[in-house]
Amino acid sequence: MTEFQNKKSKAYKKWCEEEIEVLKSLYGKIPAHEIAKILNRPLWGVYYKANKLNLRSKIRGSNIPQLLKPFIHKIYENYLRLDEE
Repeated sequence: MTEFQNKKSKAYKKWCEEEIEVLKSLYGKIPAHEIAKILNRPLWGVYYKANKLNLRSKIRGSNIPQLLKPFIHKIYENYLRLDEE
């Protein structure tokens, strides 16, 4: 797993192929918060990556409401931008 350090000393883990495969295989079968625990990722990171991969969940209540998706996307992009600086 590759780690990048930002100026605030927070580590960001880049998604590796194994994590993406786990996400693809579990998303929609178990709740997203459980996937976040398994992958040691923040919940919003799991939702963001699932959205980027166009994954959909059939578990009721596990998807982010459509109104929140643009905000979460913006927050995550800003977080990544901080890591690159």
